[in-house]
Amino acid sequence: MALSQTVHLNKNEIEYKGQFDAAAGKGELYTIAKSFLQKKIGKIHHTIISENTDKDEVVAYGTVKLHTPYSLIRTLHYTISLNADKEKLKYHIDSVYLVETSRGFSTKKISSEDLVKSMDITGPVAAQTEQLLNEIDMNFQMLLDLLHNDIKQTKSSEKK
Repeated sequence: MALSQTVHLNKNEIEYKGQFDAAAGKGELYTIAKSFLQKKIGKIHHTIISENTDKDEVVAYGTVKLHTPYSLIRTLHYTISLNADKEKLKYHIDSVYLVETSRGFSTKKISSEDLVKSMDITGPVAAQTEQLLNEIDMNFQMLLDLLHNDIKQTKSSEKK
């Protein structure tokens, strides 16, 4: 794998896991997480698939339209889980895959594992795959940054 690659991997699959510290209670963080997943963020769309108020957890299915030439439609699919805990919000992004459609032709599903394996091939395929993995990482980093900003805004609005 190239040194510039920043996509997060676990067992050769794309996965992001972590937490944000917050000076807020579980209930408030759960509300922030739920409202974050319900709002429209550019080309990112979420559909909440499960809510567990007892565990202060919300799980959503997400999609992002990636930049492609007109002849190709490429959509990133994933699952995001947000779990509110005492003064922290835990996140987990997994079940990542791509759906590629050539306009007027076939559609194919590419698992994150297959994407990562493409990095082992040399030449143009590896270069294209690295560019694609970087775009995926950029979208996930942006998503997490927006979530972190929502948490920080809640903290700053409490201080006023």
